[in-house]
Amino acid sequence: MVSEEAIAQALLASLNVDKYEPGVVGVVLEQMHRAAQAILSDSRDAALHAGRDVITVEDVQLADDLAREDNYSASPVPSRDAMFQVAKIVNAQPIKLDDGHGLRLPPKEYQLTARAFQLAPADNLSRASNNGARPTPPNASAVLSAAAASFAAGMAATGPPAA
Repeated sequence: MVSEEAIAQALLASLNVDKYEPGVVGVVLEQMHRAAQAILSDSRDAALHAGRDVITVEDVQLADDLAREDNYSASPVPSRDAMFQVAKIVNAQPIKLDDGHGLRLPPKEYQLTARAFQLAPADNLSRASNNGARPTPPNASAVLSAAAASFAAGMAATGPPAA
């Protein structure tokens, strides 16, 4: 009896393929098994549809004829030209972008980096200190000026730091 490998090698030789890696024979065998399984599965379906439990030659011929028809396969592979035509149509349409650019963020109130408080206007603070509720916070520039003056006075009294 002839081995399956010999049949696959004979198939490659009939297609004028003289040089190939040893793994090619295994791939050819796998494809042969898949094709035979698909034909026999379709043959069984045809026999069951006809009310028979046994697959006949006519069932196999019908399954083979169906397999040869265009678009019979569940996922036929489109031709290269057909793929180029589809790609040309798809790529001709511009990509729709939302208003703005960059990272898409939710509205400010839903962002974790949003402020969870509101600043009161400065005139509200001065009125609050007049009512005795809260003192007015010091002016930042006045605080910095006082700190700078204190530092300068300390430097004048002690001299520059030793190196």
